Amino acid sequence: MDLRTWLELAYLDDTFPLPLDTPFTTRTALAAGLARKWLAALTSAGLLRNPIRGCFVPAQVPDDIASRIACLRLVVPADAVLVDRHAGWAQGAEMLLLPNEHLNALPVTMFMPGGRGRLRNKLAESGERTFLGRDL
Repeated sequence: MDLRTWLELAYLDDTFPLPLDTPFTTRTALAAGLARKWLAALTSAGLLRNPIRGCFVPAQVPDDIASRIACLRLVVPADAVLVDRHAGWAQGAEMLLLPNEHLNALPVTMFMPGGRGRLRNKLAESGERTFLGRDL
C-alpha cells in the first residue's frame, strides 16, 4: 500500500485494500492496515468522503439514498429503524419517493424507539416512534 500513489489518482483503484463500491468504518480501515492519517489525507484529497463520524465512502460511490442508508447501517444503534417513504423504497416500492428523489442527497428518515432519543447526524431526519413487534 502506498499513500502517495493513491493521492495521484483521480479515484481509488483496485490497489485500495477495501471495496470501492460500499462504505466502510474507521475500524474496518484500521484493520485493513490504513492509518488514521491516511484516511484524513485521502479525505482531504477528495478520494474518500466522510459523511458521518466513523464512516468513509470512496468518492466514486454516488451520494444517494442507497449509499446514505448503507452508511447509517454501519454506525447507528441496532434498534434504529428506517421509516416512511424511505422504508418503502428500501423494500422495493420506488413509487413512494418523489420523482428522482432516490438520486438526491436528502436526509433519510430513520427513527429510534420511544424513550431512546433521536439520531443526531446530517444523514438522518430522526426522532422517536413507538413500534410494535409486528411493525418491524
